[in-house]
Amino acid sequence: MRHLTTILSASLVLLVARGSASGESAGDFRVGFGKASITPKITETFTDSNNNFLFNGDMNDPNGGPEKFVDANGNGRFDAIFIAGRGEPRPANSVRDPLWARAVVFDRGATRVGIVVLDLIGLMNHDCDRLRQKLPAALGIDCLVVACTHTHDGPDTIGLWGPRGVSGADPAYIEFVCEQGARAVADAVAQLAPARLTVAEAPVADLHQDDRQPRITDDLCQVIRAVSNDGKRTLGSVVVWSAHPETMSGKNNSLSPDFCAATIAKLERDWGGTCVYINSSLGTQQQPTQGLLKDADGRDLPRDSAERAARIGWLLAERAEKILAGSGEELVSPDVRFATREFFVEPKNERLAHSMIVGLVRRAIYDTDGKPTADLAGPIQVKTRMTLLRVGPIDFLTVPGELNPELEIGLPAGFDPNQGPTHSENYVVLKPLNTILPGKYKIVIGLGEDELGYIVPECDFRMTYYEPHMSMSPAMERIVIEQTEHLVADLAGR
Repeated sequence: MRHLTTILSASLVLLVARGSASGESAGDFRVGFGKASITPKITETFTDSNNNFLFNGDMNDPNGGPEKFVDANGNGRFDAIFIAGRGEPRPANSVRDPLWARAVVFDRGATRVGIVVLDLIGLMNHDCDRLRQKLPAALGIDCLVVACTHTHDGPDTIGLWGPRGVSGADPAYIEFVCEQGARAVADAVAQLAPARLTVAEAPVADLHQDDRQPRITDDLCQVIRAVSNDGKRTLGSVVVWSAHPETMSGKNNSLSPDFCAATIAKLERDWGGTCVYINSSLGTQQQPTQGLLKDADGRDLPRDSAERAARIGWLLAERAEKILAGSGEELVSPDVRFATREFFVEPKNERLAHSMIVGLVRRAIYDTDGKPTADLAGPIQVKTRMTLLRVGPIDFLTVPGELNPELEIGLPAGFDPNQGPTHSENYVVLKPLNTILPGKYKIVIGLGEDELGYIVPECDFRMTYYEPHMSMSPAMERIVIEQTEHLVADLAGR
């Protein structure tokens, strides 16, 4: 296949809504939380005879090959739910923890914005648009951000984790996800109530690591708690951290949000309300710690275990509670504003481009004029989006993939690029996003509005290691910087 270049289309669609005016009374600021299940019903399972968690049988014969499957509907085909993220094909045999769409809505004056987070590996831009299209106009949502936790124990919604040469994504399930995501937002709108926010942030380094060299970690935990104006009731909370939810390393056939489930469960138990977990700059291989970890009774927890995932999630929730108790800043009637931009990217990664062209990855394709096309002989583009929500001093910035942490926070002091054999001696970051965002609290929403794969420094885009193989283009760093600058300028001009 010819090499594809990457460009930022000159044809931009800018959508900026009004923001709330300052000086309104505290009662004008409201917050609501909602949720809806996106757990699929598992009807067909298999026997894992060799204990490798992958299906090694015949997809079109229940009794063919070394492993059998249950043909519940009698059509002779294995209608499995394929789990995304670790090896393929890995069918789901059970549900360890329910999967959810969780939403928070901020309302101030004439502006109402929301964030809905799905327990999925990612959702393509056109599917995010479908979810938004299902919102009734009566909900009054001016801007909705759609993001994913990036769990590696959820259904394939991209297409890369089915049997060889076959998409693992089920369109019917994705339609269900879009419907339930809209339902969660509607629930949040129904729960809108006058509220005050408390926000805080601090590192949680002991639970965090980077498996990729050079080792740069973003271990900042950011916490928001919404309480009724009388202080008697917690409406909900938001916790932000950067780590791949793959504690079990694919060594299971159960659906789960991974450690996020335990984090949410503890915060909802201790504080009340609904908790929304946001994954941030989880690129490279930002992971929960793989070091020694003990349970509450002091016993060592094995790696790749459900118990370990639950313990990490529980400990993260403990840290979040301490962070908020120790340094929380109260926000009374913050302004609510937003800016959002659609734009086109032309892929350079031949593997991903080919996957889109042959339909393995479910993706709408456009020509260089930004029109939908079935002509695959010429250059192709994909459409994506970035959004900036501002709630008082909090900036929520979406990034359409898995951002390397240094692209958000910059290189650490005394950084040595020569930590590994595959990386450049001239390892630089063009402009960290935290230097562009003006908010006191800068929250990057990873896998926001899209999943374009890893977003790595342009200087380090080389096909000698994993992340660029799962990245759209070396120009993504520049594109994300440019779009962030545009979004900040859009809000400054209002």
